[in-house]
Amino acid sequence: MKKSQYDIIIVGGGMVGSAIACALGGSRYSVAVLENQYPAPFSFEQPHDLRVSAISVASETLLRNIGAWEGIASRRLCPYQRMKVWESDADKAATEFNSADINEPYLGNIVENRIVQLALLERLSEFDNIDLLCPVKTQSIDYSPGSSIVTLDDGQELIGRLLIGADGGHSNVRQAVGIGVTKWDYAQHALIASVTTAYPQQDITWQQFTPTGPLAFLPYLAPMHRWCGITHPMTLSGC
Repeated sequence: MKKSQYDIIIVGGGMVGSAIACALGGSRYSVAVLENQYPAPFSFEQPHDLRVSAISVASETLLRNIGAWEGIASRRLCPYQRMKVWESDADKAATEFNSADINEPYLGNIVENRIVQLALLERLSEFDNIDLLCPVKTQSIDYSPGSSIVTLDDGQELIGRLLIGADGGHSNVRQAVGIGVTKWDYAQHALIASVTTAYPQQDITWQQFTPTGPLAFLPYLAPMHRWCGITHPMTLSGC
């Protein structure tokens, strides 16, 4: 089978890998992005995903610069202006961050991970120097500085001068390169849930750190207001 050659091969087309690809869009480098699953299409009627990220103003600026922010904002997000952090007793020791203190309209936005990935993948598809191979699975990686070979499950071989690993915690790239990790078990479980309240939408995120683990309460996607009536979605997570 014919081998395809690229300047850069990015293994993993999630938020990180696709953002790197978009930053390389329009450059003189040929880029291949390998992703095993395209995210599900978006519609406003869908339930909200539980996997979300707090996108800071700095991260929003990056996403704007690579042309992906419009695709995010046109779907749904929820800005927050304040963040309160405390341990066991909020009255005795607490820190509250406020966007007004840095002359910004908000500290960041709570956004579903899938929406970020969708917007990035749509953006990178606009560049002629980028090939998105999806869905594909990596069968093997033969790492060599300046000339790595990635073999896909269909037998196709890609040769890249630079190999970028953005394929998660169980990274095939990391294993192929021989980068070790140190890990341990916290003996904890995480619970993530979406709840509705009769209270108005809040502009603050709460984070409490306790001896048994952290607890976070996040404002969740204000655009739901137009069909949720008086109930307002929030995300609750903890260990």
